[in-house]
Amino acid sequence: MVHYQNVLTFREFAAQVLGPISMLPVLEMPITDALGCRSAERVVADLAVPGYRAALVDGIAVVAADVAAASPATPIMLPIGGTVAAGTPAEPIEEGHCARVAAGAQLPAGTDAVISAAHCQIEDGKVSLTRGPKPGEGFRDIGSQFEAGQLVIEEGQYLGHVAIAELALIGRPRALVHPRPRVVVITVGSELVRVSSPVGDVTVHDAAGVLLTTTASRLGADCYRVGPIPDDPRAVRDAIEDQLVRADIVVTAGGIDTHSDVLHQELLKAGIARFDGPDLAPCPSYGIGRIGPDKTPIVALPGDPAIALLAFHALARPVITAMLGRDIFRRDNTVTPPRRAITGSRLVPGRFEGNHFVPVVAEPPTLADLASVTAISIHHADQDVAEVVEWPF
Repeated sequence: MVHYQNVLTFREFAAQVLGPISMLPVLEMPITDALGCRSAERVVADLAVPGYRAALVDGIAVVAADVAAASPATPIMLPIGGTVAAGTPAEPIEEGHCARVAAGAQLPAGTDAVISAAHCQIEDGKVSLTRGPKPGEGFRDIGSQFEAGQLVIEEGQYLGHVAIAELALIGRPRALVHPRPRVVVITVGSELVRVSSPVGDVTVHDAAGVLLTTTASRLGADCYRVGPIPDDPRAVRDAIEDQLVRADIVVTAGGIDTHSDVLHQELLKAGIARFDGPDLAPCPSYGIGRIGPDKTPIVALPGDPAIALLAFHALARPVITAMLGRDIFRRDNTVTPPRRAITGSRLVPGRFEGNHFVPVVAEPPTLADLASVTAISIHHADQDVAEVVEWPF
């Protein structure tokens, strides 16, 4: 049996138990499903975008030199030589003429500017222009968004909304990505009832399950909530095993608060999780391990919602963000360490006021105390520099 008395921090303990955590294996998926994933390929544009000169506004396509002197005092009148709708080829126009164009339409050959309809007066097949545009105004030129062969997406790039739209723009309906992790949150406790159910004299609503699921979702994971599961060994074991088929990480809340609790017993008996990690105040107990044929990470947290949330950010969130290809910890020497000596590590919720971290003084904190929290400061024994985890919004 491995003992961890000499491990300096809970992070080193977690690293030894879980081993390296990396992004998930590559999948090909529709780009509409790839939001929040990491690209597993380098993507270049096959063709120039746009492939034609495209009007940005509804207006008049002109040769800029023909109307350079136009002004409200001296408007210039031009005959309209044609109309171009979006999605139809533009016919050439005669010299000295202009053309009406719709937004997105192709400019006729020879024209080099588009004047918004707001600056034009059209009557009897002619247009009166009250200002002269600059060449290149009012349209996107060929290849102005992407040239053929231009890099669009870097390998490893986070695919946000704009990146997804860029893939659509170059005609890529599918993408090779490291997918978002699937997080299954399971709550355990015979005192818990569903939020939609009435509470009795000795039961409470399952706030921890809702809280952890929405927090993981806010991080960018795909989340599933299970429970609450009563304190029954078979029910707990079945619930966990049933979820492994769709879980990249299992997070539990409850069932570990004393050594008689059922989840604690089940995980220890099966040799799945370790509960002998360094102190992590105000979290009274926590477990970390791997479970099932795929060695899925499992993080067992206390049942109290506020403490479970703090422990989630310290223990489960690093696993999720590593799967997302991100690092959440930063070193910060502006955070004042606790005045009293600590053993193990301590989670201090608080908020930044300017560059100064102000801790929440309540211990243990309630959910109401955490409502104004924007970060957690993590203090390790005998270390003057804290780690800071920003709260996700």
